[in-house]
Amino acid sequence: MPELIKCNQRLKYLDVITGVLIIHMIIGHLIGFGNNETPFPYYWPIKQLLFFFMTWFYFKSGLYISTSKGVWKSVRKDARRLLVPYAIFTLIGAILLGVYKYFYTEESLSNIVLSPFVDVVKNGATLGNAALWFLLSLFIARTLYRFIPERTHWLAFVIVAVCGCILSYKEIRLPLTLSTVFPGLVFLILGRHCREYVVNDELTNAKRGG
Repeated sequence: MPELIKCNQRLKYLDVITGVLIIHMIIGHLIGFGNNETPFPYYWPIKQLLFFFMTWFYFKSGLYISTSKGVWKSVRKDARRLLVPYAIFTLIGAILLGVYKYFYTEESLSNIVLSPFVDVVKNGATLGNAALWFLLSLFIARTLYRFIPERTHWLAFVIVAVCGCILSYKEIRLPLTLSTVFPGLVFLILGRHCREYVVNDELTNAKRGG
């Protein structure tokens, strides 16, 4: 029985970090969408302090990722958890933006219908719900990780990091938000190999994301 109780524990400090960074992300997007940072001069230091906020989510995913259930079963589970909400909320965002464009802009109906598909291919998400790129990026990163043999993790880490740096330096933006997968996979692998230091061995199964 103690074993079961232990496995149901949550590591609260990880939840606190995640909660703080989610709030920071929401505030940052609100400021960005407002296109005016003048009313928020004191938020600039916080932005600099929490510059790592997106990489944290890949890192945390790596802390709990597992292939113990088999590669394809794990991929299907990730698809249910990430791609299904991605598809649902992408559709909702596309419909709402399409309705707005139809009534308040002069854009043609064909462009209104086709633009969500173009946006997904180009940016990984529609303009009606642009933040969803992360779900697609995380799914791709987790899927790629599952096909990397553990003995070659550090080789893959170096290759992916170098490729990501080249893309960033050359300012190359790949379709389907693939450019974000490179740094995402780097931090996911780091999270996996920091597990024993961040999550104690006896708690490695606590609320594991799979």
